[in-house]
Amino acid sequence: MADLAETPDGPSTKALGEIARLNSLHVAVGLYTRQNGAICNSQLLFAPDGRALARYDKAHLFATERQLYKPGDTPVVVNTALGRIGMTICYDLIFPEYIRRLVELGADFIINSTDWITDPYQRNVWGWDGERTQALASTRALENVITLAMANRVGHEQAAPGLAFDSFGHSCVVSPSGQIVASLPAGEGVVLAKIDIAGSELERWQSIATYRTDRRPELYG
Repeated sequence: MADLAETPDGPSTKALGEIARLNSLHVAVGLYTRQNGAICNSQLLFAPDGRALARYDKAHLFATERQLYKPGDTPVVVNTALGRIGMTICYDLIFPEYIRRLVELGADFIINSTDWITDPYQRNVWGWDGERTQALASTRALENVITLAMANRVGHEQAAPGLAFDSFGHSCVVSPSGQIVASLPAGEGVVLAKIDIAGSELERWQSIATYRTDRRPELYG
């Protein structure tokens, strides 16, 4: 990992920025970065002109990740031509307080780059599969009345002798009501969703889905 991780302005970053520029797209990608001698699990966001707009370092590290990477300590919401994007990676999505914090910081929608994985024990005993994580994305969108896009890796990996796992896909785009408006349950590919909600329609839904204003934080301490 120390050999593979690059500085935030390394060759992979430059190549990804060029892909964004050639296709006139905003592009968000997860990769490992090396900063001040430490390795971070990072997400980079590029503008359609190829500029790197922001870098987010994963705040919530899972299991052995804590032995390998330095956690980020700053929530990131970045202004773009699409709106204000709240950046998250994988395990961050488990923590409702963290997604809520991004909304409080002004995020218009949330992106999540992830590699949710399972193995026969987790899948057969506990039902840990792509439908569970897609439901997780739906819940986070619903409870915050916000659009959320989650891109998950797919495929089988033999990580080490006796250690294999499956990345189970189910990438999706979810509306502020929790409705899954686009999904890719299996395999590599592209999933598209047009998020063009009229202000009046969003306000009407927000008048019904008053979840944030109905909270009673004095009971949660």
